[in-house]
Amino acid sequence: MDVQKSLNNPRFPNKLPRKKGEKIQDRKSRFLKEVLPLSLTSLPDTLRAMKQTCFLLILGVVALIFIQCTPPEFMEEPEEASPTEDTGWHAVIEEATAYDTLSWQGETGKFRLTDNGTIRLNDSLRTGSACLYTPLRTPNRTGWVMQVNCSFNPSARNHARLYLMSTSADLNGPLNGYFLQIGGAEDCIYFYCQTGKKIRLLAQSEAFMRGNTSPKVRLHVQRDILGYFDITYTTTESSDRHTLCFLRDTTVTSAAYSGILCIYTPGNSRKMSFPTFKIHHQVTDTQELKPVKYVPGKS
Repeated sequence: MDVQKSLNNPRFPNKLPRKKGEKIQDRKSRFLKEVLPLSLTSLPDTLRAMKQTCFLLILGVVALIFIQCTPPEFMEEPEEASPTEDTGWHAVIEEATAYDTLSWQGETGKFRLTDNGTIRLNDSLRTGSACLYTPLRTPNRTGWVMQVNCSFNPSARNHARLYLMSTSADLNGPLNGYFLQIGGAEDCIYFYCQTGKKIRLLAQSEAFMRGNTSPKVRLHVQRDILGYFDITYTTTESSDRHTLCFLRDTTVTSAAYSGILCIYTPGNSRKMSFPTFKIHHQVTDTQELKPVKYVPGKS
């Protein structure tokens, strides 16, 4: 009889095939003699497998406890950005302002964007103009922070226009909007309202750029929902913020674009740069004083 084969029988693992005429007592005795010893010999293998299983379980528990007790790794703080020409010479703190993400389009082949975000005019040596525009979410309760650097003395034929508001993406064509012009016949900053092809002067600064062959101007503009413009500027000559104007104009109340328009002659086609052009919407509305009718005898 093949006892091992009987033990491997899935239907009868702990029993022996019954012999013909074999009594139950004899069968029990044969089981004790033939099957039980083989079962005992396989016991060490079973115990060894149990020990391995227990060891793996204990190892897993210890590893889990170690992972939970290990302090988390801290991410390294990013290095503070090195100062560029966008900072340093002006005293205005703007870190707390949340700015829009701008998407520049237009005559991009005439400009170059540097690693620090400065937009530089980079046209071929010829007289002409170049413009860039970016979508404007809304002109209401909106602020603009802009900087213009020129490597020449601006004039009527060589200057930059910073469009705060424009109804058209083509800043060279007819449009409705407002722009600041850096330089002109009087070496100052001009603030214009444009309707179609006509422009109307709203305000201008002193002629502080007269004789300056490398002016740098930083402008801060705020427009509230009532149409009030608050425009100030700083220069390299002084960190003081100068007021250009505080006025209300509602000729144009809606616009879809902001942008840059450069006018230049061949010698200045690569001598304008714009280290900063930012747009935000953290503007507080102007509180207008309502007139009170005077009634004699009443205070």
